[in-house]
Amino acid sequence: MSRPGVVLASSHLCADARLDPQQPEIRASHLTAGGRALSEPIGLGPRPSVCPAVQAGESVTPSLIVNVFIRQLTGIRFVAAAWVLLYHLQGPLNTLGLLAIPVLPDVMRVGRLGVDLFFALSGFILTHTYLTRLGPRLSGRKTIDFWWLRLARVYPVHLVMLVVAGLAVFAQAKVTGEALNRDWLNPIDFGKNLLLVQEWGPSPQRGWNFVAWSLSMEWLAYLIFPLLILLIWVFYRRVSTAVLVIAWVVVLIPVIVYGLKTSDAYYTDNWGSTYRILCEFTAGAITYLIVRRFLPGAAADPKPRIQKLASTLSLVSPLIVIAGAVFLGNLPAAQPPATNLSADSEALP
Repeated sequence: MSRPGVVLASSHLCADARLDPQQPEIRASHLTAGGRALSEPIGLGPRPSVCPAVQAGESVTPSLIVNVFIRQLTGIRFVAAAWVLLYHLQGPLNTLGLLAIPVLPDVMRVGRLGVDLFFALSGFILTHTYLTRLGPRLSGRKTIDFWWLRLARVYPVHLVMLVVAGLAVFAQAKVTGEALNRDWLNPIDFGKNLLLVQEWGPSPQRGWNFVAWSLSMEWLAYLIFPLLILLIWVFYRRVSTAVLVIAWVVVLIPVIVYGLKTSDAYYTDNWGSTYRILCEFTAGAITYLIVRRFLPGAAADPKPRIQKLASTLSLVSPLIVIAGAVFLGNLPAAQPPATNLSADSEALP
């Protein structure tokens, strides 16, 4: 079985790839397309410019291979997004009788954890993109550029939906004659939402646009990332793969302990959302470092038994997710089963 990210189509390689002279080199002749050695040139270079050719036998770095691997993560993003969507549709689906399949209600009622998968993917991808740009030392100019690029990516949609959500509240009050007496309907909470800091703290106020809590947490991760990358750089250069795996486990311990002890069904109160973003984002960053160790040409070139283990895990992962959903459904903080919901049930965050 080919290593992840090695089976390539040449068109996949023109994707924000930047050669890092400090990385181990891979020969283009090592790469395969559909199981055979590539005979045509491989494109290199950032989008959208025309990619210069790299002939067979020329140098290709692990950064380039990871770019293709990251493209393969698009499927995981789709699964995470669909999981969150189905979580919000539990009531209507139950009314239609579509939740009669055993175990399915358990899987759907923890669909909110698709957000956690996005947190981990964010840490993974940003580390790939910015590890050599922001490390190994802090740069004010590069940090500001990073923050600006990330803000430009998430803020326009957030601002539009914040205004839409606010107008919807006023429209509802106008149509139904209800009083506008919501505790979050005040300038201070609106200002927090504008600044994307509404989720910061032990008891956040999410009234204006509840689902934007995850954007607020992402923004927190972006602000911290230039400092985090300094630690990640040290791990990248000086730490063995075994220590990276141990570090990965350690950074997840706080969020696991919180999940086992909390009585909050949404895992967001009492710093819950902060535990989730910091632990999972960092775990995603460390995962990237581990993945790099097993790229073709890396010092820790993967042994057959490791490849076999990875293949096995990819097959049993769906079963692990199902078993985990059933386990979470029996925790003290578990939500009621989806079969107890109706089409007009209160919207889930």
